[in-house]
Amino acid sequence: MVSDDASLNAASLENTHEVHVSFGEAVNVNSIDNTGTGIFSVTGPMTMVTAAVAIVNQGNFGVSNDAVVSVSSYDQTSGQTMIAGGSLGASNFGVNVVAGQFLGFGDVSSDLNVGVAGVLAPGSVLDETDRFDVAGALLLGGTLDIDIAGPTLNEFDRVVAVDDITLGGVLDVSLLNGFEPTIGSSFDILIGGSVTGDFGSTLFPVFDGRTFNLVLGPDFVRLTVTAIPIPTAMYLFVPGCLLLFARRGTTR
Repeated sequence: MVSDDASLNAASLENTHEVHVSFGEAVNVNSIDNTGTGIFSVTGPMTMVTAAVAIVNQGNFGVSNDAVVSVSSYDQTSGQTMIAGGSLGASNFGVNVVAGQFLGFGDVSSDLNVGVAGVLAPGSVLDETDRFDVAGALLLGGTLDIDIAGPTLNEFDRVVAVDDITLGGVLDVSLLNGFEPTIGSSFDILIGGSVTGDFGSTLFPVFDGRTFNLVLGPDFVRLTVTAIPIPTAMYLFVPGCLLLFARRGTTR
């Protein structure tokens, strides 16, 4: 373990700067407080933070390269969590993203709960698209950030949950790299044991007279590309103008 400005106090670890755990090392403390200035990374195969550890993250917490972090509780109140090919899970009430960002790709080996001030964003800060696999249920109360860069499965963000997905919060969709899907194209961005609820609001891009339509299935959430409809007022305005011109023509 490489640490700098990290203090171990009676089975608790408070990190104010950097802690790096790698290459089969294990952390056996009762609690980890990764403060707002803290960077805590767990990387490498067979690297584990396990058992009765309770983690509170307010800084930057990372799990990568097949590392496994399996703890009693994980609560993020600010900052960000980046999963890059690793696994993170919490046995008591799941992984809780109260606020801040939850980014990357890999496995969540428990429930995943995203609060009102939280952001779930598959993919990285470099705008790469990717996928999260959730071994439990997914509760969305904050923002789900979905990027679409192409039509194939590895070109758009997805979250796949074994159990129920409960929708809420904001769905924010962006197109990357100049990609503009054709009318009728579809993207299954969420797949779960079941899907209930709805998003409170949606933010969809508009491109060349097209946008997305949200389809809520029994066990999936799908985006389909549709033409932007002409407002009803336009249908009334154009015939009205034609009728007006016709009347003027008959009175001359």
